[in-house]
Amino acid sequence: MICDGTMDSDCTMGPNGRCGRWIPPPALECSHDECFQDSDCGGGALCLARSAGSPHEKYSSRPSNRGHWLTPIPMREIRPADVDPQLRWRGTLLKHLLDLSNARSMRRAQGLIERFVRGRPARGLSRGETTISRKMDGSPLRVLVYRSLPPGDDAAGLLWLHGGGYAIGAPEMDHDFFRRFIDAASCVIVAPDYRLSLRARDKGEVNVAFQLPLYPMLDDRMNTDSARDSEAPVWNSRSNDAAWRLYLADLFGTDQVPKYAAPAREQDYSRLPATYTFVGGIEPFRDETRAYVENLRKAGVPVEFTEYEGCFHAFPRMCPKADVSRRAILQLVEAFKHACANRFAPQPAGQPEPLAPRA
Repeated sequence: MICDGTMDSDCTMGPNGRCGRWIPPPALECSHDECFQDSDCGGGALCLARSAGSPHEKYSSRPSNRGHWLTPIPMREIRPADVDPQLRWRGTLLKHLLDLSNARSMRRAQGLIERFVRGRPARGLSRGETTISRKMDGSPLRVLVYRSLPPGDDAAGLLWLHGGGYAIGAPEMDHDFFRRFIDAASCVIVAPDYRLSLRARDKGEVNVAFQLPLYPMLDDRMNTDSARDSEAPVWNSRSNDAAWRLYLADLFGTDQVPKYAAPAREQDYSRLPATYTFVGGIEPFRDETRAYVENLRKAGVPVEFTEYEGCFHAFPRMCPKADVSRRAILQLVEAFKHACANRFAPQPAGQPEPLAPRA
């Protein structure tokens, strides 16, 4: 836990007497059965057992006659100097106000999205909504379709999968992105209101010419340096762990996770489309995005990649007026515009009929 200034009446460090020093709480005990990192940890320096208070907390361990006594140690601290100057204030605020560290907090966040974001009108765009049945179980899936006003001819189609760690979110969060894409290329955007769609598959019904994975969540194993112990704003190691557990359920921590659920498990990158992607330099997804880009390059797939130093997850959405966010959005839109003019994928015969949205 963190010292809040009450531990020591003589503490004068930090603002308002809060030094932020890590104070070890009472020890916990690991039975090894709950150590999801390594059930045979055998008293090593680190045992990643869960506690009731935190779904992903690291502990230092020492032997006892039953398992190991565990003392939480702090996550890797993000110092103010590590963050882009124009992101620091809002990043600090988000770090204290935005809690996505477990399933309960994610459900609470989704409730706010449902209340304040879902159904929001899209100014300057034609927005249609339809419901289709999922082929796997017949359940309804809400799908939004966005076009320019007036609609253009010979438009590119963009399938947009909103952010939220496969657990939360709604297409309406991304209206600003939609306007920019449509202004740049007069495209049609299809945005499903999905969550936890683990059984989705690429059935080859549509050929993809280009992909734009933005600060993507790719690797359920969370074993890179940036994914471990991150205390970054917006999305950190606890958020990542909670989201992957919700998404994968019983498959979490196994070797049975399909590549369609965790793209980092792909073995053959040669059939993937040309790519533009970017990521923040202090977010958990930094290293897995680097690895994904390198694997694409090794497979001969055209790829452009930008890493923005000092930026946390979703920084263009959280701080859209920051200079670095403006640069990131501009480069993203230019990459999309270039792809619409230069990347094409012939479609297979007998492809599905287009959606017929209601206004």
